[in-house]
Amino acid sequence: MKVSHALFISSAVFTLSACNVPTGVVAGNSAVEVFPASPSPSAPSASSSPGAPAVCDPFGSSQVVSTQNGIYSHLYYPSSGQDWGDVMSYINLGLEAPVDLYFNQLNVPTRSFSEGFSTQDGTLLEDQNGNTLYEWFALDFQTQIRLGPLDVPGRYQFAILSDDGSIMQIDQGLGLNQFINNDGETPSRLACATSGIDFSSTTSLPMRMDYFQGPRYNIALMLLWRQVPETVNGVDDPANLEDSACGQSGNDLWFNWNVTPSVPTDYWLSLLSRGWTVLTPENYFLPNTTLSNPCTTSATPTPSATPTPSPTVTANPSPTPTPSSNPTPSPTSSSTCTGDACGGGSIGI
Repeated sequence: MKVSHALFISSAVFTLSACNVPTGVVAGNSAVEVFPASPSPSAPSASSSPGAPAVCDPFGSSQVVSTQNGIYSHLYYPSSGQDWGDVMSYINLGLEAPVDLYFNQLNVPTRSFSEGFSTQDGTLLEDQNGNTLYEWFALDFQTQIRLGPLDVPGRYQFAILSDDGSIMQIDQGLGLNQFINNDGETPSRLACATSGIDFSSTTSLPMRMDYFQGPRYNIALMLLWRQVPETVNGVDDPANLEDSACGQSGNDLWFNWNVTPSVPTDYWLSLLSRGWTVLTPENYFLPNTTLSNPCTTSATPTPSATPTPSPTVTANPSPTPTPSSNPTPSPTSSSTCTGDACGGGSIGI
């Protein structure tokens, strides 16, 4: 049973202006801002109450495309820091924060996360015990996926890179059903879909992504896709959906998260060279017409703290990150993580 609970707010820590990332807060390439939430029949009562705030892209990714683009979400947390270890326990048993969150895209490379969720006046959201919410929380992202202006109609395979757990559900006409399960406390791990989906210029695919951050400090959440061959007699050839990176994990494997912004590795670059790419803000549309993204009224964001991957076949031994919507990889010293970097003990998503 979901339980709504008042969310406590600490004293001001940072000053925010429009949607620019304030000094001292590293949250990707867009800032955090709070607006009155647009009412939605689908929003839980705590979030849709009068005056409930809306948080703009707290992880940061890029500028909002339009009032209809984006991803809508709620925030959940346990009453006393329980380590449930799976995303649906957080959402079904946790307390719901009285805020609505709007994201531009799911493009959070492995990085350290300790900023929490800031409101417009620079205060931080806290749980009922006075703890800043940078661990032990979950988000239920809701959106519709469409081809962007530069995407080619065809069959696409999805994949999720996340730390900690995530579950992707999609609706192909029969309601939401689990499509990719990448759940559990884990370092950054890639989970790939075992079937493709046909996209035409008019396809609008309802999608829900449930994600949780367990113990501090690392997080990652990236939704990728690549075009694959059409089916034969309605069935995918499994060989077309195989990739050596599927199922691989390790916080040092994909990005060097010890620097800010995180620097992609050769392993990530190799993945991109095989046709994978991170979905862009143009691919996400709010889940229903009653929602309107309030974050589009904000000022142009500051340059990204999270570089955008640009596919290339040749791995650069020391790539220099450039501000863009996806990261550009660089090598890492090891593909095997140890200690906190492995997501166990004191590590989060």
